[in-house]
Amino acid sequence: PGHHAVAVAGLQALAVAVLTFLVISSALMILYAAFVYRELAAAKREVDRSFSNLDQLLQERFEALGGLMRICGVYMQRDSRELRHLAEIRLVWAIAADKEGKLKSAADSYPALKNLTAAAEANPVLQSTEHFSRSKKRLCSIDDQIAEQREQYNSTITRFNIRLQQFPIRWLGGVTGFTNQPYFTAPVEERRSTLAATEDPRNQRSRN
Repeated sequence: PGHHAVAVAGLQALAVAVLTFLVISSALMILYAAFVYRELAAAKREVDRSFSNLDQLLQERFEALGGLMRICGVYMQRDSRELRHLAEIRLVWAIAADKEGKLKSAADSYPALKNLTAAAEANPVLQSTEHFSRSKKRLCSIDDQIAEQREQYNSTITRFNIRLQQFPIRWLGGVTGFTNQPYFTAPVEERRSTLAATEDPRNQRSRN
């Protein structure tokens, strides 16, 4: 009987030790998960702030594109392929409900604008108008601001996505609902040069 009591006591002690270990481990995991959640939530707020700044500039750009399209429509065929394409992209932007949709339509607008300005080269009267020149300058200014904000946004996205893929945050991130965020991948070469390439040569000479 004495040996049996000792064995029972030993098993009870072992059970208590295991239970204590499990409770402490669970508490530490919960605390770590809470820490990770707060860290990811703070990083996600930074992503959202950066996107909000970019989104405002992109909205301004699409409004400026509308003005440029109205001017081009006076001197070009309103049903031209270039104008229709940009109009479709502006519509997609207007109804986009998430970041992916907005950023994709914004990126698509760069080559579409390049095609429109290339078509404008064939119309010297259009290029010589003051309204067209002012619209291009406004878009150039907005694109310069977007380029700077895009670098900041993509850097923020890179830090967030890398952190999200690290173990064990990768697993915890899935549990808490955080997912990789989209980059803004508009081609740099399509940016300001798209408009500068069609500038009226007379305006270029006047500055030289």
